[in-house]
Amino acid sequence: MTAQSEMALRRGGRVFIRYPTQKDSDAFLDVVHSSRTFYAGLVDPPASAEAFAAYLGRSCGDEFCSILVLRTADETLLGVYELGALAEDGGVLQASITCYVSAAYAGRGYMGEALRLVLDFAFADLGLGRLVADVPEGNEQTEALVHACGFRRKGTGVNTYGDRRWAMSRADWGRLVEAP
Repeated sequence: MTAQSEMALRRGGRVFIRYPTQKDSDAFLDVVHSSRTFYAGLVDPPASAEAFAAYLGRSCGDEFCSILVLRTADETLLGVYELGALAEDGGVLQASITCYVSAAYAGRGYMGEALRLVLDFAFADLGLGRLVADVPEGNEQTEALVHACGFRRKGTGVNTYGDRRWAMSRADWGRLVEAP
């Protein structure tokens, strides 16, 4: 086991998740640049060394948390989950969740396995009570991903982009984890 995998927040069969470090800069920027057209208009990740350094500065604070998805076999960076707008709403700590994946590894099930790890981490360790995913209209892969992981469709997001809102509560997650 390497030092990088020892920092894992959660482990699955094929992937593990952990916080980013400065050592991830080159791999992160490679994913961003090689996948730019794949997720154009959907996300705007840091695309320079300076922007990545600033991103690290806020990578897991009171209002934002970045979580890398790496393949267990060789620690290849596969994608990123971000928990943003960490805030209380009616006494419930909630966050929005977004993701982006390396185009080279999209559609292989890695991000679904990782999402289950991120959900467990978010509800158990961060104490979140609710996660919300605003999925851009037409992004069927992400809608299928959040639906398969137990999110429920809640209507349209609060922005003006026509995003479809999906949500999951800690109670929803608990029922899924306890189900046989």
